[in-house]
Amino acid sequence: MRTVNVGNVRLGTKPVKTLVSLEGATPRALCKKARLLDKEPVDILEWRVDSFRNRSIPALKKSFSELRKATSKPLLLTVRTCREGGKADLSRQNYKNLLVELLAETTPDAVDVEFGRGDIASLVSTAHEKKVPVIASFHNFSKTPSESELFKKLARMEQAHADVLKIAVMPRTPSDVLRLLKVLLMARKSLKSPVVAIAMGKLGTLTRIAGSQFGSCATFAGFGKVSAPGQLNLHETNRFLSFSE
Repeated sequence: MRTVNVGNVRLGTKPVKTLVSLEGATPRALCKKARLLDKEPVDILEWRVDSFRNRSIPALKKSFSELRKATSKPLLLTVRTCREGGKADLSRQNYKNLLVELLAETTPDAVDVEFGRGDIASLVSTAHEKKVPVIASFHNFSKTPSESELFKKLARMEQAHADVLKIAVMPRTPSDVLRLLKVLLMARKSLKSPVVAIAMGKLGTLTRIAGSQFGSCATFAGFGKVSAPGQLNLHETNRFLSFSE
């Protein structure tokens, strides 16, 4: 399996890495949380741009610069759309335009690109031109698709030259959780890129703390407010991870 450097953090190596989402409507709220997390045992901070009130490029550029000063942690830039559980109500073209403009004005340590937004290969190429690694992501908040569908999504992400492949699904039964873990094993055997695979909700908690045993390279944790259903807080996550590895 390849390894991917996100700032000074290497994904694809043990121990499994932890990420926490930074959500805030204003620069002040954002930087306050970033300063607190700078002292915590978390590897990467995900700036959820969709939670920011003023999403004009000048405002985002300024806030990114302030974030860099507030924390020494690597920053993953994410614009999560409504369709995938976020707050950004954007068309495919507007989503692409926003990411392209952000990458022209900032240099995050990694960028999230939603697989369902269409022209993923073009966005990956744009990011790579700035030497920014790409985490391709797919979220389904209603169900867990079939093994073949999930594996095909991961394979197509890799074919588009994404650096890290992420899927998050909603299980309805324990069998759904097992299906996701099986896909993880399939990916570890057949794909070269690091994978993050999460089953959301209470039923999927196991995948957040034991996914590394099946090949998941990272997990997301909460700090104060959680950013996804079933997410554990940072200290719980780290405690469980220490037992599972």
